[in-house]
Amino acid sequence: MKPDREAHFDYEYERAGVASLFVLFAPLEGWREVAVRDRRTAVDYAHILRDL
Repeated sequence: MKPDREAHFDYEYERAGVASLFVLFAPLEGWREVAVRDRRTAVDYAHILRDL
């Protein structure tokens, strides 16, 4: 580091959590929907399709 330059600090990305996003869309009809779940299992997928 040179005396006339500012100090640089490295940072570490800290993950705050994860979520699963299910995206349903019909581009020709002009709609989309995003469902957020805590996990991604077959049961969660089945619930999304049932609600569809």
